[in-house]
Amino acid sequence: MKAILEELNDTQITAELAAIGRLSPVQSAKLNALFAYCMALKAKNLALIKDHGFYIAGAEYNSKQAIDLDGHIPARLAQADLDLFSMHGVAGPFRLIDDAEARDLERHIEDLAFSRDNPVYRLIAGRDRAEADLLLEERDVILGVNMFMFDTRVRAIFSDPDLLGTVKDLIATDRVTCWRSQIFRQMPDGSRTFYHQNVDFADMSRHPSFAHRSGKRFEPNSALSIWISLSDSTIESGTMSILAGSFVDTRAYDLQKYFLNNIDHMLNAVSFFPPIQIREMLKIFLFSRGGHRGKSKVLMILAQFFYEDLFQGEFTEIPFIAKPGEYYAFTSFNLHGSRPTAPGLRRSTLVGRYVDDHSVDVGDNDFILPIKGGGVPVSPAGEGFIAKLNA
Repeated sequence: MKAILEELNDTQITAELAAIGRLSPVQSAKLNALFAYCMALKAKNLALIKDHGFYIAGAEYNSKQAIDLDGHIPARLAQADLDLFSMHGVAGPFRLIDDAEARDLERHIEDLAFSRDNPVYRLIAGRDRAEADLLLEERDVILGVNMFMFDTRVRAIFSDPDLLGTVKDLIATDRVTCWRSQIFRQMPDGSRTFYHQNVDFADMSRHPSFAHRSGKRFEPNSALSIWISLSDSTIESGTMSILAGSFVDTRAYDLQKYFLNNIDHMLNAVSFFPPIQIREMLKIFLFSRGGHRGKSKVLMILAQFFYEDLFQGEFTEIPFIAKPGEYYAFTSFNLHGSRPTAPGLRRSTLVGRYVDDHSVDVGDNDFILPIKGGGVPVSPAGEGFIAKLNA
């Protein structure tokens, strides 16, 4: 956890703020109004904010101490793989497709994602054409969300029998659902993704289509991410790393989820910081696109403020070194993030998110496309998409 502590102790978020760019007059007015509100809270509520237990008591503590795979007969993985997964919450790398197919798949995905033929582009353009064109110009990864719903080739990848066998063995179930897919492109621009957990994913934390089934507990392996490398994934190309075994402690995520569902309490918490940091945090919360473009670091800063022992434990960092066409599986309870790429290098990854269909009800699998002007709600059925992949 030392890497997290070192970066949180230097709370500058210059790169994240720079990515937002210059604010419009309307955006500046929103920021100024919310900043004034937080400053009023700062003057009024210092006694309340100092009571850390007030907020901690509101956060549901999801984590448990072990991943238990007993009772499921594995069909794909060796027992050694399962034992390591129970300890670390990560398995792989496994070969899915060959090098040439992976590179061709990367070209296929990018040709569709970053074109006006992309249904996601059209959805955003229907709300804000200028924003959609900016995303297209920037080749933004938001345009790669849920391609399995409308692209048969991506759907075939996430339906691969061997891959599904791996997922079922690790979740220890006979029935899983792929409810979301994304592409991630690590570019040689100095950007990175700060450490975060996405237990049931931040933008789903209030979502009516993503609910625990009655009487079912959300286990560390109830939600898995399948991380498929489409290019050479190395330390130099900014590969993702996880903190193995960190699934045992989800207090950071639990508090973040609590704040996202109780914005008034989050603003109270933000108001305890110095004015310059208050303004920076608010700017990121208001205008940063995507869940991990600055928001993750700010939420981690808040979590560290409330849990002084949060990052004292030591967990082994495992970088996802992979050839094109290889994949890793990991529990979304594990802290994970990526480093910047070396100059001239890039990395491309396709990610699918699976849940235990016995424990989690995906429902209609509506989702939200985050843009600067506010999220675009999407009903797959209404758009003619295939909502989910059950297996």
